[in-house]
Amino acid sequence: MVCIFIFFITHGIVWSTICELFLYADEEMRDYIKEAFKKDYGVDSYDIAFLGALYMEGSDSVKRRSWAGILILTGISTYAVSLYIVLGYKIMQKLRNNPALSVNTQNMHRQLFRALSVQTCIPICISFSPCMVAWYGPVLGLELGMWNNYLGVIALSAFPFMDPLAIVFLLPGYRNRVLRIVPKPQISIATIVTKSWNRGYTTVTFLHRQL
Repeated sequence: MVCIFIFFITHGIVWSTICELFLYADEEMRDYIKEAFKKDYGVDSYDIAFLGALYMEGSDSVKRRSWAGILILTGISTYAVSLYIVLGYKIMQKLRNNPALSVNTQNMHRQLFRALSVQTCIPICISFSPCMVAWYGPVLGLELGMWNNYLGVIALSAFPFMDPLAIVFLLPGYRNRVLRIVPKPQISIATIVTKSWNRGYTTVTFLHRQL
């Protein structure tokens, strides 16, 4: 647990450091976007804090650090996504090659793995992919326009909401609880037959139980 905590803290520190060292906004970058910011957003680029990258237009030093920062962040993102896939594959192989587990336990593990697989696809679709488009769209000559401001930001903001849905709706226990699906009670009838030899008749009693 401590190792996992240290890993995530280190990951965040490295990411923040790269942004501060390579993608900070200097005067050249602020001058470059000043007119566009004033036209589209009505703000002065010198009055806001932002991170950015210049790939083709700008001084050599700005272009070098911009490319370096984006490529390093791309490497970190790709490493994280690849780690999810590799670990997921190893988990499935371990489950398949462990005959000691009961059938119920294996089914539970498969359900959990399906949920975790969806949880892996969610950040790839709404976090990783929008970032890649925003980073490399200008290099490919794509005019992102307001798409990056609306769809991209909304997708990133939706991640905390959509991520738990994989667990809630793919695991039967949580899904039934949320949707209030209660199985119908089964009624079993126990029949007790008693004979009375003294009076010459048979008494049949029905007992109803709800399970």
